[in-house]
Amino acid sequence: MHLVAGILLLIIVIIILGLWYFGVITIIITILRILRAIFTTLPGTLYGKRIKEKISFNPLHIFNKRKWIQVVVIFTLLNISLYAYNRSWLMDEHAKYLQAKEYFTAGEVLASHLNFLTAILHPGSLSLKPLFTLEHGIYLLGASHLPKDDAEEALWYYRWFIYPYAKQDLLPKANRYLWILFPQNNHSSLLARILMRDLTIKDIAPKNYRAPQQRFLENTFAIIEKLSTYPISDPNMQREYLKGFPGLAFYYSLNQIYRYNGPAPSARKAMRKETWYTPHNEAQMKWYLAFEKEMNTSQIQKLYSKHLAKNQSLLYGAILNVTEDLILAKIGRMNFTCNGDYMQTYVRVRNLVAGEDGKENGLFFKFSKNEGYWMYDAFIQMPMSKFYKNVARDYCGYIVFGKDTFSNVSEQWQTSTGNTAAGDYLDKLNQQLKSIGEKNESNNQ
Repeated sequence: MHLVAGILLLIIVIIILGLWYFGVITIIITILRILRAIFTTLPGTLYGKRIKEKISFNPLHIFNKRKWIQVVVIFTLLNISLYAYNRSWLMDEHAKYLQAKEYFTAGEVLASHLNFLTAILHPGSLSLKPLFTLEHGIYLLGASHLPKDDAEEALWYYRWFIYPYAKQDLLPKANRYLWILFPQNNHSSLLARILMRDLTIKDIAPKNYRAPQQRFLENTFAIIEKLSTYPISDPNMQREYLKGFPGLAFYYSLNQIYRYNGPAPSARKAMRKETWYTPHNEAQMKWYLAFEKEMNTSQIQKLYSKHLAKNQSLLYGAILNVTEDLILAKIGRMNFTCNGDYMQTYVRVRNLVAGEDGKENGLFFKFSKNEGYWMYDAFIQMPMSKFYKNVARDYCGYIVFGKDTFSNVSEQWQTSTGNTAAGDYLDKLNQQLKSIGEKNESNNQ
């Protein structure tokens, strides 16, 4: 019965995808015909009629009947091949919960198309909503056949609904009204300025753009929590979890600030004062450190193969993100301690990814040069990163690696830059240390 349901779902997926592609092609051709008609029709008698003749066309006449049959057959065979491939690994002799897999196997065909389309279009684009709606229906059917104490359900949710955003570091309601996907910080790109008049996301959707981002990030945290606290019985899906978790952790730790009020320093400072935020980061730190132990086994490192350094860097980036926030929260509440887990973890991980100064032997230098240097810049060379180094080295006495790669930058300038970026956090740290010193002095008298 479930096999029949899965095959019927596959047929529905193929039909919906075919109609979607046909609609998109029709729209693109119509737009091109309109532009060609405008630029190639000279003003004069019957101008409107001549333009209309150039624009009007029957999309079914793009190909003759024989060509259309060939296109439909090739498209169908392509999707059947995808289905057969996914079935071969999702439902092998080691697979668990085969009833659920009948639905997820059909859904993986649609997910393959969405992974391709979201490399061009924003995942929140209205044009993709019909496809994601169908995917969500398939997800609910499959998840209904999984036990609640197994994290496989969370993994499927991540693969289908979070990964399309995470792979390009995007959030909902970012240029979702536009057809073309612009690069990160897209509202300042040339094409975006032409089409959007350099408007920001707030200008496009001033009333409701934040709420969907907050709900999305709350769901993402819930997925991380379930993946970190429940087992996955299916060994095939366990491997997929191991391959995907570092990227998920890095994505969420980097974007969780949007759960409050955006990336501005004032918003981040306000968020650290929220009562839920420190336990929220402490939970992440616990989960990420547990995953680090699992990642360091020879079996897992073999699984990552040539992608080991990248996945380790993503996980360590997530750990640095949360420990930095935890350190600043401690300083803000004036109960910072050098011997706490936050600072010790920060120094250990920073030294691991940065490597010894001048030797470029840290983890960030062991994978793609562009990505590695981007990570080094983000976690070692940014002004606040210099402040964390100052605290660990000058206040706590740790040996801390990682300095500017610019040879003409002095250590004094780096220290000054970090302290300036810290603002009143430096003042609070000095006040706390002064208070501790006065108490010690009083006790010695």
